[in-house]
Amino acid sequence: MAEAQAIWEAPVVKGWREAESIDVHGTMNDGIFRPDAIAITEFHGVTAPALVPLGENILGLAQPRPFGVEERVVIRKDGGQVVMDCKPGRSPAGLILRWPDFRLPTSYQGQWLLKGHNDGKIAVTPVKAGQDAPAVPAGYWKGEALSLAFTEHEDQALVLACPVEGASALLQSVTLAPAESSTSVLARGTWIWREEDWRLTRRTLPELLLPLVSLNSPCRCPPRPMQPSRD
Repeated sequence: MAEAQAIWEAPVVKGWREAESIDVHGTMNDGIFRPDAIAITEFHGVTAPALVPLGENILGLAQPRPFGVEERVVIRKDGGQVVMDCKPGRSPAGLILRWPDFRLPTSYQGQWLLKGHNDGKIAVTPVKAGQDAPAVPAGYWKGEALSLAFTEHEDQALVLACPVEGASALLQSVTLAPAESSTSVLARGTWIWREEDWRLTRRTLPELLLPLVSLNSPCRCPPRPMQPSRD
C-alpha cells in the first residue's frame, strides 16, 4: 500500500499542550483543505465552569439549602440523595437546589426529571437564581416522579415548597433530559463538548490527521474479500 502523502507540515507551536484551542488556517483548493498557518487562541479572563452532565443524575452535584421561617423544614443529605421533612404551617418554607460550581445549558430544549418518594403535595418550580418562586408553581410532585420544562436560564435553581399540611420526601435523582416532544421548529441547537472526547490517542490520532492527507495519490490497496450474502 502506498504511503499517504502529507500536504502540509509545520513546527509544533509552543504551549500547545496547555492551549484552550488551536486554530489551523488555510484555504479550500479543489475540495481539499490546504493549511498554511497554525496558532494558539489566546484566552484572557475567568474560565467558565463545567457544564452539568446531561441525561445523568446531577443531584449529587447540587447545593441544597432550606428556606423559610418557624423552622418548618429540615433537610439532610443521605449519600447522593436529599431528605426533606416539612412541618405543618402556612409560612413559606422548603428546599432550594442550586448548582453554583457548574453551569446549566442555554438554548436547550429539555426537561427536569425528579424521582423519589413523598407523602404529600410538594410544589416545584424552576426559577432564576435569586428570584422567588411564583404563587402558582410549575408543577406538583406527588408520588414518585415529576417532569418539568427546562427554561433558558444558565443560573437556574429548583424550588421545592412545603405544603400547608406538611410532608416528608426522599429525593433520589434530578436529571436534565431532552424534551420528549416539541411542536415548534427549533432555530438553535446545543453542541456539547467534552475534553476527554478530543484527547489524542493511538486510535484517534489517524482520524484527526485524515483531513490533512491528500487523496490525490493513488492507493494500491489489496482487494477486500467479498462477504457472502445472506439473501
